[in-house]
Amino acid sequence: MTTSEIATELAKALRARASMIERMAKDPVVEVNTGNLDEVLSSHDLVFLYFTAEWCGPCITFLSTIKEVAAALEDPRILWGKVDVDKSFTIADRYGVNHIPSMLVLYKGKVIDSIVGTMSKEKLEKKVKSYIDTYLKK
Repeated sequence: MTTSEIATELAKALRARASMIERMAKDPVVEVNTGNLDEVLSSHDLVFLYFTAEWCGPCITFLSTIKEVAAALEDPRILWGKVDVDKSFTIADRYGVNHIPSMLVLYKGKVIDSIVGTMSKEKLEKKVKSYIDTYLKK
């Protein structure tokens, strides 16, 4: 690769990263799809992937709980992602997600836990803090 090609690739990666950071500033939960999944997984140590659909009532309700917890426990090493199973069914298929709402917890790209269904803000916050203490406080 030439210096010019490397600079072009670096600029492209920086723009993508800046775009992701800008979206996170507006909403603590980032839309994840097949186009950005690899970037999401490689750029954050701990990733919470929330599988949902626009027509799913419990999913919509639980999303507000997730947003509250994400905002309260903000950490640059953590990314909260939302996967619409109707638009990004290949991601759900890749991880064997058969029920919504569901959340996968990934550490350095590997699934470490899954949560199926909803829970209270307090219970979710306690679970997330345990993941932080176990995986990020080393």
